[in-house]
Amino acid sequence: MNLPQEIQFFSWIAAAAGAIVTAVLAIINFRNSIRERRLDLRWKMANAARVFVQETHSDKRANDAISILDWLDMDRGAETESEHVKRSELVRIMNAPADHTFSHREHYVLQCFDWLFYYIDRMEQNIQDGLFPFDSVKYIFLSYYETVARDRGTFDKFAADRRYLLAPEFWKRFDTDDFWKMSASDLLPSASIVPGSTSVPHG
Repeated sequence: MNLPQEIQFFSWIAAAAGAIVTAVLAIINFRNSIRERRLDLRWKMANAARVFVQETHSDKRANDAISILDWLDMDRGAETESEHVKRSELVRIMNAPADHTFSHREHYVLQCFDWLFYYIDRMEQNIQDGLFPFDSVKYIFLSYYETVARDRGTFDKFAADRRYLLAPEFWKRFDTDDFWKMSASDLLPSASIVPGSTSVPHG
């Protein structure tokens, strides 16, 4: 092999090596781009869920319905007894016939839950449309699901009567989700308990 051939040979090797390096860098950049896009999408979906939850809680009537659910089975004390809605009262109001003459208090309770289920219906639509995943909101609405589940038929009928047909589908997501079925001990770190002393988490 003479000198010109050697030069040409090594030029080909250099060109091939350069092409390989370029291809490897392109693959790395492509993978990084995909990862960044996925992270960006996850952030956008999480932010969309956050904004929607804020919107729900910013609506006074929907937020009042949430407060009713929060305190439904609790005794809030005599000073707020006139404002406290008990479970039996809520079920009675929701199951009242259409020709029932509602008091101002009863009418407001219905309005509150009408707006809450409007947002629940929209939330399920957003999940189905891929705006954000169920996991982004399930921890926030878990306690409300547990409250609603005790009178599921009443709440589902209330939603259906007002054509919030997707609201029951949202609650059904919890039925097949294993997280909410975990006990508190499953979620907390293990602890060693010594008689006469406090529990000390470890692990």
